[in-house]
Parts: sequence; structure tokens; C-alpha cells
Amino acid sequence: MKCNSSFLKKSDIFSMNKNDVELKILKEINEIRINPLKYSEKIEYYLNFINGNYIYIPNKDFELKIKLNKGKNSFLECIESLRNLSENMQKNNYRLEELVSIEELKFIFPKNSLDKVDNSLFIDEYFEEIKKNINGKYELRAFNYRISCLEIEPFSIMHLIDDDNFNKIIQRVLLSENTKYVGISFNLIEEGVYIIYFIYAN
Repeated sequence: MKCNSSFLKKSDIFSMNKNDVELKILKEINEIRINPLKYSEKIEYYLNFINGNYIYIPNKDFELKIKLNKGKNSFLECIESLRNLSENMQKNNYRLEELVSIEELKFIFPKNSLDKVDNSLFIDEYFEEIKKNINGKYELRAFNYRISCLEIEPFSIMHLIDDDNFNKIIQRVLLSENTKYVGISFNLIEEGVYIIYFIYAN
């Protein structure tokens, strides 16, 4: 995905403060958990923008081209998972709880070292520091980050689709009854481009 800052500065997400973005993303994620059937309809709508192994996502007055590892199947599989989850919730009379945002699970952005934002060594070291600091208070289930320039809804959909992970760990954890908490950290990298770190836990 290539981000053109001359266009992207028009996007709503860049006019919001950090806390508001994180809250909106949390709300979007909880919408997935509370009403998976309804959310499957959102994903179904995005099928219209897939051509081969690319999705062309409308973003204000332009579109972004994103390569998909599994093409349309990633979306179809996610739709099926959400509908199966909804059916299972109704059949067994239960619901997924909304995830609670936890400050201790937030990933601190390396402001003075932009080269480290997706540096695997730095991320691994900081992740170990988080585990040390929480001292068993939470059980960490998954970590993920994405560099993007999308609006919140398509960003959240791509996060849920989890096309980058063969084992769909983010999707499985996000839709799990055992997952209770999340740390969401939003930070600008440059004009029109941002990074979001997610840590899921129970």
C-alpha cells in the first residue's frame, strides 16, 4: 500500500487527536464482537472493491490499492467466521464482552527514533518489557501492528481480515470469548501515514 500524503492529509483520522482515534478504533473492534452478523455485512460490501489479488479501497476522493495474499477468499472466510460466530452465540445463548482498553498494554511510540517503529528487534525488546512490567497480571495473547493511511473503518476491517498472517492469529484472538483486554497505540509517522500497535490479553 502506497500512501500519498498530498491526498491523505484530507482524511478524517489525521484531524483527530491520538486518544480519540484509539477510542474510535476500540469502538469499531467492539462492534465486531458485539454484533458479528451485522459486521459481516460491512465486509461483504468491501468485496465490491476486490479485483484479483488487490482491493481498491475508497478513501475520501481517491482510492488505495492493497495487495491481498489470498485475494477475495480472505474476505469470504472472514464473513463465514463472523456468521458462524453469530449463529453459535445465538444457539448457546452467550455474547462476547466488549474489550477493555488497558494503559499498561499500550506500546510506547519511539518518538526520537522513527527508524524503530517497525524494527523487529526493538519491538521484541519492548514487548518483553511490557510482559515484565505487568508481572502476570494479564496473559498476553497476540501482538500486531500496521502502518497505514486508511480511515478507521477500512483499517479495522483489514486488521480483522488478518490477511498477512497464515494462521489468522489476530482474527482468532479478536473473536475469542477468552480475550478481555486490549492496548491500542496510535501514532503519526509522517504527514498522511500512521502506525497502530495492538496488544490483546486476557
